[in-house]
Amino acid sequence: MISESYIRSSAIRAKFNELLSSSATFSKWESNLVTKRSLTYHDDRGNVYKNALVEPHFALTSELQYWINRDGAQLPNWWDVCDILIGYWIYNLTTGKTYSATTETDISAYIRSLDSTLDEWKIQSTLATFARHASDIQYGSYLFKPSALIGSVGNGSVTAEKKKSNMKGLAIAAGLTTALVAISKAKR
Repeated sequence: MISESYIRSSAIRAKFNELLSSSATFSKWESNLVTKRSLTYHDDRGNVYKNALVEPHFALTSELQYWINRDGAQLPNWWDVCDILIGYWIYNLTTGKTYSATTETDISAYIRSLDSTLDEWKIQSTLATFARHASDIQYGSYLFKPSALIGSVGNGSVTAEKKKSNMKGLAIAAGLTTALVAISKAKR
């Protein structure tokens, strides 16, 4: 179970833990998110942390703040970006849908249904930046579409699981996530 040390929002954390407990495949996702890895990432000011030992989702949070800041958008705080990212992953893992112009309203509404303190501009700024820069972020393309990465999608529950060959992509994504986590922790 993911603790508040990793996800600040209690409602997002509860929903993520519920999803993780629904499948062994999703449980492996959790393990890869919180296992420290040697990653390279940026903080919001552009400082680079090379081969830093960090949890992947923290590194990704910091890297997203770097790109939001670099794009000149209003910068949500670090924990909001972290919670938005996890809310997005819950949505993607249960629906298979990624962030785009056609899904942004639904995804934003879903994340706000989990945590109404997250302003719509924060959600859209974070996810639009992730969509624009997924290929610029180490393993970002994998982490932008976790349902494709781990081969499981369900509407609240797992409805299909693909072959274990997708675990290779998960391991790669875990490495990216670790880098992103390192960035995040260094920022704090």
